[in-house]
Amino acid sequence: MKETYISTIEPKGRCVIAERMFHYGECIMCNYVITTPIKHEGFSDWIMEWNDYENAIALGHINLLNHSDDPNCMIRNDYEFMHKSLYALRDIKEGEELTVKYKCKLWFKPVE
Repeated sequence: MKETYISTIEPKGRCVIAERMFHYGECIMCNYVITTPIKHEGFSDWIMEWNDYENAIALGHINLLNHSDDPNCMIRNDYEFMHKSLYALRDIKEGEELTVKYKCKLWFKPVE
């Protein structure tokens, strides 16, 4: 069963949408990661924090989530299984955009 899909919302652009309702605390998805040394220069728009000496690139929709100052999701690292998991911070309606709060200095002006 498809649980999320990629769409476009103006003026934001590409985003991840809930295909069904998700409940508070529910794991929405898990994406495996590829790790790279922190000093690595390539793929800077796709790199996410992982640990003290590596960053990660998630292989799935998690890497396409937009920022929100009031997000409806959070990402957790699973070091044992090498993936990032996305959890609902509140009930999320079918058709709603999934968002997270970026853990870095923003390089753009957020659009809500």
